[in-house]
Amino acid sequence: MASAPGSVVAVTFASAQLVRRRVVLAAVPLLALIAVWALSHSVSLLGWASRDGETNGLAVAYAVTFALFVWQALMFFSDRPATVTDRQQRQLDELRVLVPVPNFNESPEALQSTVAAILAQARRPYMIYVVDDGSEQGSYDALLPWFMQACREAGVIGRWQRQDNGGKRSAQATALRETVDEHQIDVVWTVDSDARPDAQCLREGLKPLADPEVMTVTSVILTENTRDSTLARIMDLTMVSLQLTDRSAMSVAGAVLVNSGASAFYRAAVVLDNLDSYLNEKFFGREMKISDDSLLTLYGQIRGRTVQQPTSLVFTTMPHRFKGHWKQQTRWGRGSFIRSWWRMKYLPTNRFSYWWHLIRWSGFGINTVALLTVMVVDPLVTDRPASAYLKILTWSVIVQVCIGSSIMLRSFCIRRSDQSLAYQLGTFALAPLAVLWSATVLRANRWYSIFTCLNMGWQTRPDDEAPKNRPEHWLPPDQASTRIMDVRDMRRRVGPPPQPSPPPAWPLIPAQHGRHHTDDTQTRRVGPGQREAARR
Repeated sequence: MASAPGSVVAVTFASAQLVRRRVVLAAVPLLALIAVWALSHSVSLLGWASRDGETNGLAVAYAVTFALFVWQALMFFSDRPATVTDRQQRQLDELRVLVPVPNFNESPEALQSTVAAILAQARRPYMIYVVDDGSEQGSYDALLPWFMQACREAGVIGRWQRQDNGGKRSAQATALRETVDEHQIDVVWTVDSDARPDAQCLREGLKPLADPEVMTVTSVILTENTRDSTLARIMDLTMVSLQLTDRSAMSVAGAVLVNSGASAFYRAAVVLDNLDSYLNEKFFGREMKISDDSLLTLYGQIRGRTVQQPTSLVFTTMPHRFKGHWKQQTRWGRGSFIRSWWRMKYLPTNRFSYWWHLIRWSGFGINTVALLTVMVVDPLVTDRPASAYLKILTWSVIVQVCIGSSIMLRSFCIRRSDQSLAYQLGTFALAPLAVLWSATVLRANRWYSIFTCLNMGWQTRPDDEAPKNRPEHWLPPDQASTRIMDVRDMRRRVGPPPQPSPPPAWPLIPAQHGRHHTDDTQTRRVGPGQREAARR
């Protein structure tokens, strides 16, 4: 990835977009399956009710699950990306966006790729603040001068600071405390150090904030390293489908419960007003080092609406081996369980998010009890033949695979430049495996996470989980931009440039860690009247 001294190298990234006509095509088979399932449940319930008034518990449980699913399907099919008028777009362009990038032991190549993707946005941020949180592996001496030069060329204020290890929250707080008041930041865009935002990610992600009731916005994450393993591929299929179904449904109600760590947008006041709580959260006396994104989302949900913008897309790396995958899911599961207690305590009972969250956990418990009753308890107290239970299990698996696979058709709504339609079809062919993986391994992991929730270590990605393949391509020197923008050109930060230019290559020049910044006293400030208009 590094270049020879004196050469200039540019970088291009994979891109993605939401395709509306594919949304309609994905709806047809799902609606047909819903109709068949509805007829099946009606016959099942009527049949059991006619037997001396007895009703089969499993049939009732499935019927309730079906009703909730239909309601949710109606909601996520009604989800639409937020759009703005020309006047609103001009106001959004006035907002100052801070991008804190916490980094701990990330490879210089991955961190450079993340920064380059941020600086290549069609709508540039106001400031990017990299915090090296006491990294113990590798050196960023060669990356630092590239970072400063790239920020100057992009017209973005750049800061880099190294501190003792304090965790992701501490690193984010460092960036916030040292910039928000001085630079009057309006929006905080949180980005993971291994994420690659699509070129339109920031512009699209800000659009929902034109509504003053919206406090936070989350992007849709796409797995960058799907070619590393089948596991990474099925998790991409699973996660994209969940975001475009479950989270889309929650977004319609303004009740998204968890933002994506790879890319999310927060009004600055949502974070700053809760910074002490954010840094000092404890659970049974133990310091919380996980579930930071869900806590920030909770702060936003208490104040107003939290939504997803399906046209704001970001690429990120996922574990491609089982060990890393299990650790990641365990961390997420523990955080989800712990955060549930805070939601029950702090969310107002007149919010949709409160009741939907309660229904989801109740459904998880009821379905587990129903399955154990039918498959474990009932055989012990009745003399039904084993074939009867095998039939129940078989039909349960068939129903789950059919419904789950139909939901995963939503993944076709995203068109990616690094994947052909044939590759997407091949990924969708793994849908039955993805459904069974979720129903077995991930369900077991969820229970394991609940019972081990007091172990709140970060579960850092092991070295062998570094992604093997990346979709970006390094351009030859004769195709790279060599123009160096003067720092005073940051006056033009308001409004997007006609074409996003790639940042220059990193020069291999030794540099010392510490606090570094590219901003100067000539940086343009927006007047109070313009800022108030932008906030509205």
